Amino acid sequence: MLRDLPADLNEGAVHPSLGSQDSQAVDEGWRVRRTDDEFLTSSNSRACSP
Repeated sequence: MLRDLPADLNEGAVHPSLGSQDSQAVDEGWRVRRTDDEFLTSSNSRACSP
C-alpha cells in the first residue's frame, strides 16, 4: 500500500508503544500503538524504504 502512494508529498503518522501494563491502564488504543511498533521494527517496514 505504501509503495502505491504517488510520488508527491505524503505524510503518515504513527504512535508506537510497547503496550506495557502502564500504557494499557491509561490508553484504550494501546493495541493499535503496539501494532504500529511491530510494523515499524519489522523487515516489512524496511522493505518500504526508497
